[in-house]
Amino acid sequence: SYFKSLAGHASVPLVQKGVLQAGEHFDYLVTAFPSPPPARAGAQPRARFAIEEVPTPLPLKSSLLEDFYERSIAAGEQNPEDVPVFLPQSVLAETEQLTREAAGVETASVLIGHLHRDRSGGELFLEVTAQIPARNAQGTATKVTFGPETWNAVHSALALRGENEQFCGWFHSHPAAAWCSAKCPPEERARCPLQRSFFSADDCDVHRTVFYNAFHIALLITNTDAGLQRALFAWRNGVIVQRAFHIIGNEEDQNPTVAPLAAATIGDAENEKPCP
Repeated sequence: SYFKSLAGHASVPLVQKGVLQAGEHFDYLVTAFPSPPPARAGAQPRARFAIEEVPTPLPLKSSLLEDFYERSIAAGEQNPEDVPVFLPQSVLAETEQLTREAAGVETASVLIGHLHRDRSGGELFLEVTAQIPARNAQGTATKVTFGPETWNAVHSALALRGENEQFCGWFHSHPAAAWCSAKCPPEERARCPLQRSFFSADDCDVHRTVFYNAFHIALLITNTDAGLQRALFAWRNGVIVQRAFHIIGNEEDQNPTVAPLAAATIGDAENEKPCP
């Protein structure tokens, strides 16, 4: 799964040459080759620079996981391999409002919170405490890009809050209702794969580049013809997948609309690309 996108890119020249047909399934092999031997026998390559590993301590709060379960409701079935994630209803409401205001373009924000260790069993879990809107992010109908001003604003907000919070992920929206043509019949729009939650290749690039820690998450709000859909994506065994979460706070609808859990494999509105 990790090499799937690389294999897909490597197959493009083969499709152009007619060796493979577009959409055809093929097998690929990951190989490794030894480095060229030194020019002189017995000579050792000279290091161009020195590398020093600097361990970064991970801030952890000691809490009771059971307390979080008691004051939350589940959105999806928890996978035992996943770290439990708790999202406040207030954060969901704010991101949904940002999605509505953005209309036909994508919008985004940075999620902050705490990592906890359960005092009872030692299990790790993640609590999202707030979202910092990425006001200076560049959004189009199919893509959103964070800018330097975004990170400056988030660092300033973390300092002002003084709660020792940390980056724990990001939110972005998909204006799916604006992607489909108005001429498309309602029954076809209802079956359109773009009318459901998915992580595009661009989304994967952002998550891999910026939110690469194992506990980092990605909240996606999709604005569909049927209303807003919530979905959460995260790392599992080195692959970005859709996963379950828990909602803390007053949930007006005790059965929130959460997209069915599935691997994120569908491309964006412009180009369907596989997403590892």
